[in-house]
Amino acid sequence: MNKKELFEKNLRLSFEFDKYVIEHLEFLAQIPDQAEIVFLPVGDAELCRENRKIAKGLVAKGGKVVFAHIGKISPPRSRLQSVRLEALNVQRNSSPSR
Repeated sequence: MNKKELFEKNLRLSFEFDKYVIEHLEFLAQIPDQAEIVFLPVGDAELCRENRKIAKGLVAKGGKVVFAHIGKISPPRSRLQSVRLEALNVQRNSSPSR
């Protein structure tokens, strides 16, 4: 795994974790001040291995680390509601193009 992949995976997990914590505020009490959250997703052994290395380095420098064990991530879906399309002077396609 290169640094870009590591960053992108952790960024996605961070975004999802933020949303989860907003919905489950009781998690905040379990995170000490100045602690780093390190993600350990069950389904990604390579990311877990890399993130454990990062955690070890943080602790060696005197940092606080909290592991967030991620069981699974649901497929993304839209949260939009009441969507309505209005086409102006547009000919409809018989099949959607992507």
